[in-house]
Amino acid sequence: MRILKRGITALAAVMALCVAVPTVAMACQAPAAAAVGDSFISGEGGLETGPYLAGSDTPTDQCHRSASGPAVLAAAIAKLNLRVNATCSAATTQNLLTTGQYGELPQVQQLDHRLKYVFVSIGGNDVGFGTLVGCFLQADCDQTTTPQQTLQAIDQLGPKLDAAYRAIRWAAPHATVVVNLYPSLLPTVQSGPTGFCPKINAGEVMLGNQIQDKLNATIAAHAMRHGFKVADVSAQARRHNICTNVSWFYQPGTVPPAATLHPTALGRAALAGADVVALQQ
Repeated sequence: MRILKRGITALAAVMALCVAVPTVAMACQAPAAAAVGDSFISGEGGLETGPYLAGSDTPTDQCHRSASGPAVLAAAIAKLNLRVNATCSAATTQNLLTTGQYGELPQVQQLDHRLKYVFVSIGGNDVGFGTLVGCFLQADCDQTTTPQQTLQAIDQLGPKLDAAYRAIRWAAPHATVVVNLYPSLLPTVQSGPTGFCPKINAGEVMLGNQIQDKLNATIAAHAMRHGFKVADVSAQARRHNICTNVSWFYQPGTVPPAATLHPTALGRAALAGADVVALQQ
């Protein structure tokens, strides 16, 4: 927790050194790191530190790589050179493996044997994260089949993760790989929703936590099976869930729809801190 706090408070200074100043960034170019995965690692919505990185917010490319994405921050804090940032919003395991987005190569094909570290966040879109969020915000989702369909999709996720993890290991055989779990969006069942999330009822809180816990457990188990490290900020994020007035997540209506319920600047800094903790384990 101390490292997480340090990562958050040191964020601006580290970003200034290793990102904003090219001559100093030269000193941060070893060892080489990369990031692959979805919007939770690309930094969807993360415009507090400026526009999305060049080429990732155009009419033909909506990967939305933030200058303060979790992997960017983790690399800066740990003094790594994030030489490859292949992350892209809406990415699935298929986009890592075989089908690039917006004309880009599949993400794993952008990795190479010179990398020493790889940060990963993947799996949420394979089980329909966007559909689930829409269900929770627009309906009594606990009265629909969507939660059960999501749980069934998680049951089928393991082989997809294994294929993605094998491909990462093959492409970057010498790299330490850190896999991010998804931060907890909801309060505990006991505390229930508050006035900050009036559209979410107690039944949805229970189902949402069941889904997220199962998803994270599946990701963690398969990551460790491949010898990868796991970065887990879920406990800390739960204290800053979407129903609090100190939330680490963008509230509906405050950002473009694609960024809704994605980590804010503080949430992304916490994810970066968890990455740094994982690197040291």
